[in-house]
Amino acid sequence: GNEATALKSTQAEMKQEIAETEKLVEQLEIERNEIVRHIGNLVHDSVPVAEDEKQNQVVKQWGEPPTHLDSWHHHHDLLYMIGGYEPKPGAEIAGHRGYFLTGPGVLLNEALKQLGMKFLMNRKYSLISPLDA
Repeated sequence: GNEATALKSTQAEMKQEIAETEKLVEQLEIERNEIVRHIGNLVHDSVPVAEDEKQNQVVKQWGEPPTHLDSWHHHHDLLYMIGGYEPKPGAEIAGHRGYFLTGPGVLLNEALKQLGMKFLMNRKYSLISPLDA
């Protein structure tokens, strides 16, 4: 009788509280994502602040640099040439150096991740991955 009625009332209150909390979580996630969207990459204090790579400093060098670089393409140019990335939409969403991998770029990225995981597994590392929400 009374105990069952009290439990049903408590259950209804808890369901209402859960629904309200879920709405709050949803709103807070939207607010958090909006704030996080404005945070850029964190870099070490020793990295020069500049508009482009011209201000970069050579920290280490292996071998002799090639002298015929005029005929070479940057990696991003090569990816773009094969339909492997889109810089403009990525920069609009993520900022200055943001980009989206597409088609062959996605496949290459996944292959490199697989190679890295196999490399680590061969050295007895355990793979750990958080679940996607």
